[in-house]
Amino acid sequence: MSEVAGGPSPGERPKGREAEVAFEQALLGDAAFIVDLCAESSKRFWRGWGELGSPMIQGVEVWADMQHRYLRAIWEAHKAGGKF
Repeated sequence: MSEVAGGPSPGERPKGREAEVAFEQALLGDAAFIVDLCAESSKRFWRGWGELGSPMIQGVEVWADMQHRYLRAIWEAHKAGGKF
């Protein structure tokens, strides 16, 4: 049994390049999570400003979309043979 409940047993863990890809996908997933977390927190803050916060909320949404597109571009370049 794995040290982490619900995790793969040592015999099931990916090895070699497969393990690298899984790790890299996890890193990009974590980065996307952080972008979403920051965006939602920022929008919540700016909503408290009422109508004055509306332009900032739009800016935050544009920023988050830009970050997600950047992360997708990194992943696509990596799949095409690039390195992180």
